Formats: sequence, structure tokens, C-alpha cells
Amino acid sequence: MGEIWITVNPESNKQFITEKLTIANEYIEMDDLASVIEAIKEVQKVFDISSDNSEATSLKNKINDTLSKYRATISQWLEGDGRKTRPGIPKEYLEFKRLLEGFEFYEIIQIEQEPRNGKLLFDFYDASKGDLSTDKLVEKWKKSGNPVTIVMPKLSSPNRN
Repeated sequence: MGEIWITVNPESNKQFITEKLTIANEYIEMDDLASVIEAIKEVQKVFDISSDNSEATSLKNKINDTLSKYRATISQWLEGDGRKTRPGIPKEYLEFKRLLEGFEFYEIIQIEQEPRNGKLLFDFYDASKGDLSTDKLVEKWKKSGNPVTIVMPKLSSPNRN
């Protein structure tokens, strides 16, 4: 069998990494959950080619700090007005509470890969901000009629700090 040679251009990788980190920083500065998720995707692209990149690790930590603020705000709503959703959509309420327990960089990547999980995340987030009423949230998920299962796998990654 013949050998396969792969040529990597370090300068090209450096430019790619710089571009992705710049984009991620811009997303983080937008200060909304959708933008933070986009920042996560950009940082993950850096980790895919450079798992020990210190700037990406710093950004991941900044993202986790930002996510913890969202988690606190959403949790506060969930224990207050959000409790009204529990009788109407008990499974989704409990699944969402479970989702909040793993509300960090790698878990968000997994949530985003499951469309229903992402939708549940954004609907509860919108309700916590007051952009979606609790009644509309319950009505929307009751109408969907599809069971929600949120899977939160624990990834073993060298970047988990």
C-alpha cells in the first residue's frame, strides 16, 4: 500500500484560527444567547484543529461565564413565573430544568445538534426574557404533541477545564 501525505500550511491555520477567534469575540459582545451559541461554534472550529489553543480556551471560559449568567436569569424565572408552565407541560418543564444543569460550552454544542432541544432552549429563554408569554409557551408545546427528550452527554475532551 502506498503512503498518504497530508500537507498542512501552518500560516493558513494561523489565519483561520485568528479569523474564528475574532468572529467568536464579536458574537460574544452581542450579548444574547443566539450569538453566544454562534461564538461556541466558532471556538469549536478552532479546537477541532488546535485542541490546546490558549486563546480558544480563554474564550471558552468567557463563554461559560456568560452562560452562567443566562442560567442564573433563566433559573430565577423558572422558579418564579416559569413554574406556571409545569402543570401544562410537565415533561418539558422538568427536561428544561435538567438542561440548565449542564448549561456550558460542550453541552450547548450537543443541545444545538438536536433541533427540538434547541427549540426548547430558545422558547424557555424567550419566555424568561418576557418575549414569549408563559401561556403561549405552554400552548405552543402542548400543540407540538411530540415528546421532548434532552440528551446531555458528557464529552471527554482535552479542552474541558
